[in-house]
Amino acid sequence: MNHPPFALRCLLALVATVFVGGVASATTVTLSKTPPGVTSKVAPNIVVTFDDSGSMNSTSIPDSMDDNIGKKFYYSADGNQIYFDPTVTYVIPPDAFGQPLGTPSFTAAWRDGYCANTLTKLCWSPNSKLYLAPNVVNLGTSFSTNFLVNVYAGNSPCPRNANEPGWLNISGFGNSCIIQEIPTAVRGSTTRFGITTYDTGAFYYVCPNGASETGCVYHLVANESAAIQQNFAIWYSYYRTRNFNARAAVGRVFSAIGDNAVRVAWQTLQSQSAASAYSTNSALYTGAPYGPITDSTKVLELANAATGCTAASVTDACWRSQFMNWLYGVPASGGTPTRVATINAGKFYQRTLGKTPAQDPYWNGSTTTPGELSCRKNFNMLVTDGYWNGDSPDTNAVPTNDSTNVTLPDNVSFPTSDGESKVYWNQASTTVSPSLADIAFNYWATNLRPDMKNNVPPYWSDLTTGVAGPTSTVDPGSPQANKEVYFNPANDPATWQHMSQYMVTMGISGTLTYPDDYTALRKGTKAWPSPATAGGATNIDDTWHAALNSRGGYFSAADPTSLVNSLTTILSSVIAASSTALTLTLSTNVLSVGAVAYYAGYDTTNWGGTLQARTLGATGAVSAASLWSAGDLLNARSLTSDPRLIVTSTAPGTGTGIAFNYDSLALNQQLVLNSSDGTGSLLLQDGLGKRRVAWLSGSRTDEGATFRTRTTLLGAIFGSQPTYVGAPSGNFSDSFPTNSPEAAAVSTDSYFAFVSKWANRPATLYVGANDGMLHAFDARLASVAGSNPGRELWAYVPASVYANLPAQSKLNNFTFTPTVDGSPVIGDVFFNAANTTNKSTAGWHTLLVGSLRYGGRGVFGIDVTDPSAATLNTTTAVASKVLWEFNSEVASSAAGTPANLGYTFGTPVIARVAWPNTDANKTVGRWVVLVPGGYLPDGSTATAANNAYSSIFMLDAQTGTLLKEIRTPTGTGATASHGITTPTVGDYDGDQVADVAFAGDLDGNMWRIDLSQASLSSTTASAGVSLLFKPATVNAQSITTAPRLIADPNSAYFMVIFGTGRFLSTADTADTTMQSLYGVRDPGAAVTTPVQVASLVQQTLAVDAATGAIGVSSNA
Repeated sequence: MNHPPFALRCLLALVATVFVGGVASATTVTLSKTPPGVTSKVAPNIVVTFDDSGSMNSTSIPDSMDDNIGKKFYYSADGNQIYFDPTVTYVIPPDAFGQPLGTPSFTAAWRDGYCANTLTKLCWSPNSKLYLAPNVVNLGTSFSTNFLVNVYAGNSPCPRNANEPGWLNISGFGNSCIIQEIPTAVRGSTTRFGITTYDTGAFYYVCPNGASETGCVYHLVANESAAIQQNFAIWYSYYRTRNFNARAAVGRVFSAIGDNAVRVAWQTLQSQSAASAYSTNSALYTGAPYGPITDSTKVLELANAATGCTAASVTDACWRSQFMNWLYGVPASGGTPTRVATINAGKFYQRTLGKTPAQDPYWNGSTTTPGELSCRKNFNMLVTDGYWNGDSPDTNAVPTNDSTNVTLPDNVSFPTSDGESKVYWNQASTTVSPSLADIAFNYWATNLRPDMKNNVPPYWSDLTTGVAGPTSTVDPGSPQANKEVYFNPANDPATWQHMSQYMVTMGISGTLTYPDDYTALRKGTKAWPSPATAGGATNIDDTWHAALNSRGGYFSAADPTSLVNSLTTILSSVIAASSTALTLTLSTNVLSVGAVAYYAGYDTTNWGGTLQARTLGATGAVSAASLWSAGDLLNARSLTSDPRLIVTSTAPGTGTGIAFNYDSLALNQQLVLNSSDGTGSLLLQDGLGKRRVAWLSGSRTDEGATFRTRTTLLGAIFGSQPTYVGAPSGNFSDSFPTNSPEAAAVSTDSYFAFVSKWANRPATLYVGANDGMLHAFDARLASVAGSNPGRELWAYVPASVYANLPAQSKLNNFTFTPTVDGSPVIGDVFFNAANTTNKSTAGWHTLLVGSLRYGGRGVFGIDVTDPSAATLNTTTAVASKVLWEFNSEVASSAAGTPANLGYTFGTPVIARVAWPNTDANKTVGRWVVLVPGGYLPDGSTATAANNAYSSIFMLDAQTGTLLKEIRTPTGTGATASHGITTPTVGDYDGDQVADVAFAGDLDGNMWRIDLSQASLSSTTASAGVSLLFKPATVNAQSITTAPRLIADPNSAYFMVIFGTGRFLSTADTADTTMQSLYGVRDPGAAVTTPVQVASLVQQTLAVDAATGAIGVSSNA
């Protein structure tokens, strides 16, 4: 085909401001499981209490590892929870602006990566009088997990096997000593000892039997891949100790939240002499003291408000920078005076107007009438590795405790004899007063500011009864009237100013089993043990008790991923407000009288969902009253007399649909549903799989006792837009290429005949929900014969979300976990021949393709041609319509590598392409689904996270078989690509065959993908892929939506219009980076030189200050 010369490549760039996240990493991106825009209207206060005790220098978890430093499993993540794990990708902690701190190398790692890359330039050891010099270490020749090596006579705790590589042999000492390296300038007369080592460098073990040396396999890191060596260097520099691990986790989580989302103050448990011992050294950070809260402690919104803020700033205007610099310099030595630190936090929230605004936790200075906000919530977040001990708090500071009958500030009586409140007061006799639980209860039960109005919003997440008291009716409008609901630790009824505690212990166990003993503690069949002043396992129980007493939360996490997840959960819980976000979809493409608008949304207090139909009037106004609510109808449905039709797939592949019944599932699916964490681990089997399936299917039998209580069976809907399907809407003509299957079938099965046959197809609404299912609802009006408006017709549970299903039912410390969060895509397609595997017939069909966003790494196809209840009246009938499922677990083939598929945030595209073809006339062709490769989150251990290319997977629309993985180019001079998103296809010649596709990526590139038979038949994955547009700065302007194609008046090709911006995580909500709308001409052939920003004609959007009108410049 001949085309006019391509004379002008670049047309325009319209500049616009939209929210976008900070710079993404090279291969991954920060993703939020919850809606990024969910934040509190009033930023809550958080005191971060960081454990700086000496045990935080330990390089092992649990504590029992300390006695096994000579054992192989000490040097294995299978036994030692914070030792290097080769299956984990360690993320370099970020600075205050989200940029990673310095990158170590295997031959030049840091003993302390924080002091090497922050204001804490002077590095001290656990012994505050010792310097650590040098800080750089070659891990290929020298390795020790500890800062210093303690050498003892006799049975040394140090490894002493000189015959095995990687072990350190120390000789020449008869007495206990410390080997230390001290700078000459301060060495003085200190005696220096020599050591003899047989150290061959960094190493780790893989021990399949956990804390046992049986079967342990040795790995010398110097012999491993460059990727593992780099990963080890990051672990060594930033995660090696408990202190390092905690600093990294807190830094990563607080760096990810948007500016002004929370207000933060901070403290360590004790004053640190190390922080002042060398204060005359100008290199030492002195922006904030290391110690407990004092009268001068400030609380400000976590932000860098000043334009001149840098990562090194320590001013109030640069509060985020100051916090991060404080965090990354926290030392560790001494005891664990947690009780006094908790009292200090409580007193902090009792401050009155006598303090300056920056020191007043209730102050709001962001309005024209600054003042105190009585509705602001207060929290203390403790990050600790173990047992509190050694402090002697003033008992007069804690007048109220959980063993005393008191009247709470709302006049509710707290008796120490009622069963409903047993979880608080039922404790063994104790001589410790006050315990940490007593302190926590005091600062919850006491009105900390009695001069203020009591209007703190209460929090209700569990309205269950019958656990700690008799089953009773709860009025949702007044849940506080029910005693069991009021005293349920999952709820916080307090409307007065109080403090809630979130406790994070780093994998240390108490005498009670967490979280399994929670229900027994509520029932009173188990009691809290007595804590001990000197510390011990019962003090861990007391820490859990304290979290419940204050209506906060308790988490036990050791490894970096679990610790980050726990802290993220805490911040999400603190930030999330009770809000409902609604998305709108219309029942007709043209607004008209009598049309119906469908609203979908969610409630963050319980992560329930809503789907409502409302009338759309002639003026476009939406009625306040709903025609129906799918959630209400589902809740009212009798599952006994009117069972739901729920199906699933046993595995990815073709025709694997079955009923969602536990006994019918594949063994690996049963293992996953029987595991409390969704991994399928044989070590975590709880035997609740069958009951969990029943709960997911709507049973409420186990709610409140075994599983979470839901306010509605419909899960949260926010990523998925409802899709309305009535009559076929493909708008195809019957003019397909000569000799194509569609052309051959015109006389018997034309598209016109297909449209006519289904012109009155029962209207159905399809939507994904975060209850693990794609739902189909009757969308017909009540006036239509046989209709049942709002009724769920059937639901599908994708195999790709099974790992996230157990989290849905979690009773204790429930956190939102996404599942089916993508918008369903509908398209009319033609199947060339019948398929016996999925029982699909030849001819025209309507295909639904679903995706999952952060719910999983997969897509699925369902035949929705005939949605009638008469056809789909059994689970067998519904299951037969499940055509296929494709995910990252599909085996690799010559067509491509499915493991390169990330989380399916992009929208699949249904199209007809010239595949496979034997002639230039496209006589065969095939209907396909183009699946963008999606995103992988920061910290992902997936192999695909290391790719320098993006992929689009071309699937057969009928079977889901991978036809070809299309990749962006690699090799010398190629532009790297990460996170390609939804493509848009174009047809040059109107033959209803896609000729080209365009897709952008997170790096800001726009790619042109040739879909001709020559490119598709090539065995080269990147054949026909070329870079159309290259951004000025990589990652600064991410492309996360599909481009638009319009006819180019100067050629026979397209204008490609696309905008930039990102809204994938909480951090994206606060980024004000300028974004743009670009228009670039398609050359109609492979691009040799990509368009760059400098060659574009810039236009700007301007707002008229007087009229508010928006105008666009007309630069030539």
